[in-house]
Amino acid sequence: MKYILNTEKDFLYHFTKDYDTVLKILRDGFRLTECLEERKGLPDELASLKTKVPVLCMTDIRLHEIKYHTEKYGKFGIGMTKEWAHFYHAQPVIYIDKNSGLCKAIENYFPHIKDKFLDRNKEYRDKDEMFLFNLELFCKDLEYFTENEWRILPQFIDEQLLKTIGSNYYIDIPKQNDIVCIIVPGEYIPQLNKDIKIIFNEKYKNEDITFPIMPYEYLEML
Repeated sequence: MKYILNTEKDFLYHFTKDYDTVLKILRDGFRLTECLEERKGLPDELASLKTKVPVLCMTDIRLHEIKYHTEKYGKFGIGMTKEWAHFYHAQPVIYIDKNSGLCKAIENYFPHIKDKFLDRNKEYRDKDEMFLFNLELFCKDLEYFTENEWRILPQFIDEQLLKTIGSNYYIDIPKQNDIVCIIVPGEYIPQLNKDIKIIFNEKYKNEDITFPIMPYEYLEML
């Protein structure tokens, strides 16, 4: 069977490690998961900060290059249009090197707001602080460059478009054609076809599956 590959890099993929998570995404949307990491490429004091915020991470790696990525994040994936991602203000991660001009520019900018920025007890952040805070959320160490990561953060999304279930934020999949493919190990495909029809009938009042369901094993042959 022939599949349409992401040769033009116009899709974004999210991978996970279990089948039930795929069904939850189809039913409820993508959960923005709290991410905690250091920004090693930033100036020393900023690099030591571990900012914990809800985030959805995706990748625009081409499918024939994706085996390493799935070994790390899981063999169950959903491909989405970039149009859908742009609707939620997705942004590619900036991979930054310690010796780069961008790092030096941040280093020069940091001292005059340093004390304010490092004060975690503040209830209000001014424009300078928010600019730096938002910038560092999209910065990642150069060693992760091959992940081609994009991020979606709740502070850039209209509150009306954010779903909350319990204490978690979700972003929905409003239309079936926002989905471009689903990738699962081949043994799950028969059950997935049944489960998708049930979910789509409840959510969209339409059971049609308009995208390919690709066996993960097919990617291993690319």
